[in-house]
Amino acid sequence: MEQKEKEEAEKDQEIRRYSQQLQEKDREEAEREERYHNQLQEKDRELQEKDMELQEKDREHQVVLLELQEALQQKDIVILEKDKELQEKDRELCQSQDAVHRYQQQALTDDHWVIDKDEVILTKEELGRGSYGVVTVGIFRGLRVAVKSLHNIIISKYNLGIFSREMSIASRVRHPNLVQFIGATKVGNLLILTELMSTSLNQEIRENELTKQQIISIAQDVALGLNYLHLFKPHPIIHRDVSSPNVLLKPSTGAAGYEAKVADYGTAKVVQAESTGTVMPGNPAYSAPEARDPDQHSPAMDVYSYSVLLMEMNLHSKPEMTIEERARQSDSVSWSDMKSLIQRGLKADPRARPTMAQSLIQRGLKIDPRARPTMAQVLESLKRMRI
Repeated sequence: MEQKEKEEAEKDQEIRRYSQQLQEKDREEAEREERYHNQLQEKDRELQEKDMELQEKDREHQVVLLELQEALQQKDIVILEKDKELQEKDRELCQSQDAVHRYQQQALTDDHWVIDKDEVILTKEELGRGSYGVVTVGIFRGLRVAVKSLHNIIISKYNLGIFSREMSIASRVRHPNLVQFIGATKVGNLLILTELMSTSLNQEIRENELTKQQIISIAQDVALGLNYLHLFKPHPIIHRDVSSPNVLLKPSTGAAGYEAKVADYGTAKVVQAESTGTVMPGNPAYSAPEARDPDQHSPAMDVYSYSVLLMEMNLHSKPEMTIEERARQSDSVSWSDMKSLIQRGLKADPRARPTMAQSLIQRGLKIDPRARPTMAQVLESLKRMRI
């Protein structure tokens, strides 16, 4: 009996311990649930705060978006206005271009340069003659002028068209280193009137020895005139007959004593059109290798002739006729004066100076026109040699 009671008492104790354990677990579970609930509440508060922040940012974004939309609308308005302005300017530009084109076309066809032959008084003072005709001193409206009388053989219906076009172009040319074109006749013997110069480079070379100052000054004047022609708009003007007889001189107060001007820039094509047996324009002694092929004519032709002219001024003698002879002649050019001028103005490596001097002529005599310098590049070289 006592044993049984003892066992029951032990069972009761065990049941109480188990009950306590269950209660302890219940408390722990309740605490966990409470902590979890608190965590959920905290997370919920955080989410609510985040949501409020997002809502605030969304409102800010909406405001920014509205501002951007307004700005874009304003920009679109400005762009439309600018487009309208540009379209208007395009229309004005087109109208201006059309007007310029009409003016250019009119300048090529009208007769504003035509002079009445009765207004020209020819004197017996002859200035020169050539295959084209004779140049004499004339009087036009009280002014002494040079009058070039073209041979009748040059005059033809075809040539008159070329003549009119070339005279129209010449009438629009204005440069201090180009002999000023005054006008021309269109009836009977063709007369071309230009300003009267004192002498020609050809005559000066034959009668006097040019100083180094004169060589550089004349070379630069001629280069300036040719560069203007080559940069003429809408199309470059190719002289086609650059030579010492076509470089005219008049006294000046400068160190060189002369001002040089290029002549006959409007007649080479007229004379060429009536030539027979050859299409080579100008003096053969100055002509580039490609001169016989009209399709190859370009400003580089004038650069070649200009280089022959420089060689002529340095040698004080006529240029040789063939390409091979000109090449040998260029080797005979004395560079002492040219080098002394270069050494005054250049800061380049002294060892390079002879090459730079020689290139002034020899690069211009290249057989390939593309290998020759432009007149603008020649001018840059000459500027370095100025005293």
